[in-house]
Amino acid sequence: MDDSLVDVQRESAVRWAGPVRPALKLDPNLWQSSSATSTAKQADGRFEIMVEGFAGVSSGEIQATLMKQVPGIEITMRS
Repeated sequence: MDDSLVDVQRESAVRWAGPVRPALKLDPNLWQSSSATSTAKQADGRFEIMVEGFAGVSSGEIQATLMKQVPGIEITMRS
């Protein structure tokens, strides 16, 4: 597929397409080094995170995608 960035940006299903600036990238080592003291860490060792989507996007679709792509995920609340 040879779509230019402008072509991709024009697609109705695309919310955002563009370069990812270095300030928006996270080094996996950052999470690994801070996960032990993260406020997201629960007493049982699991991590609780909150995911927010774009307005108009089904939370059910987000949940279904996460459940397919994240082994062992447990969704405890959705709105």
